[in-house]
Amino acid sequence: MCRFVARIASNASSIA
Repeated sequence: MCRFVARIASNASSIA
């Protein structure tokens, strides 16, 4: 689950 959250955060940061 941590990896999933980390991936989402990284993706959101990249988009932002």
